[in-house]
Amino acid sequence: MLVVSACYDFTFSLVEIVQQHELVIKNGIMFIIPKGIENMINHEICPLFFFPHLFLCSMGCFILPAQYHYRYKLLTE
Repeated sequence: MLVVSACYDFTFSLVEIVQQHELVIKNGIMFIIPKGIENMINHEICPLFFFPHLFLCSMGCFILPAQYHYRYKLLTE
């Protein structure tokens, strides 16, 4: 579990540093503005950068509670 947690944390941090999305909501419409490396490339391939970010964020909803429980058990036992 420690290796899985470390790999997830490293991958998520790397993707966040490289991509840097800004979320803007105007008139009930959500816009995602690229601020990282994808700001410098062609806009047709921006979804290729967005999908790993989306995958890691949704995976975080499932893995973070398990990580917190695992770390709590390590500290208390």
